[in-house]
Amino acid sequence: MINHKAQAVIWDLDETIIRSGELFATILGTVIPQFNLVMPTAGKIRENFHGPLEAAIKGSLEIDDELTELVHAMYQQAEEMNDYYEDIQPYMYDDAYSLLQRIASTNMTQILVTNRIHRHGWQGSPHRITEKMPLTGLFAHVICGNDVKHVELEGEYHRKPDPKVVEGLLNQLGLKPDKLVIVGDQFVDAQLALALKCKAILVSRQSLEPPHMDKLDAFQANWRDHVSIVSSLDDVTITKLAV
Repeated sequence: MINHKAQAVIWDLDETIIRSGELFATILGTVIPQFNLVMPTAGKIRENFHGPLEAAIKGSLEIDDELTELVHAMYQQAEEMNDYYEDIQPYMYDDAYSLLQRIASTNMTQILVTNRIHRHGWQGSPHRITEKMPLTGLFAHVICGNDVKHVELEGEYHRKPDPKVVEGLLNQLGLKPDKLVIVGDQFVDAQLALALKCKAILVSRQSLEPPHMDKLDAFQANWRDHVSIVSSLDDVTITKLAV
């Protein structure tokens, strides 16, 4: 059992709260026959399903940039035409929803920080998803992958694991970075926690640990002292830290 105290909790979205990989595989399966491509295995999708959508498509299918661009365009078209995100409840992870509710009962601030981008009018935008039942009202703030403009690079955005993606909001709310807990499922969530000097909880429901965790060894040798990996968020308790 993992027990932490925090001023606030930062959540990831994809494969932490909702079964985005399952949705990704469903939509990809409707698109790739038009390109005579073979459906990747669930393991291959899990290995590549992080970061930008284009990278997930390219890595899962092992295709070049030109073909990735074509598949990506058709993927987005299929996604919007079929409105897969109209009802997200069937794609919710029960353990995540239960933890969200338990934290909400303490009146602790919960913030969603995701690299998934916002597109105006798109049902799959994190801003839209968190407005739908059963997530309505659980998040005080939502930060998408294209919400925080890069302070130096024009046309670029701060995204996880860059701590600048959330530092402005934390300052605004008067929250201390080292008094947070981050709940996610990928190494970038752990990297963000290490950069902010706070604790991270990664859920890995289908394997002993998430893919690519070896990247953390070069980032911080003692990362396991700060990052807990669990198979279910039912094994997690986060209580409000007294100010």
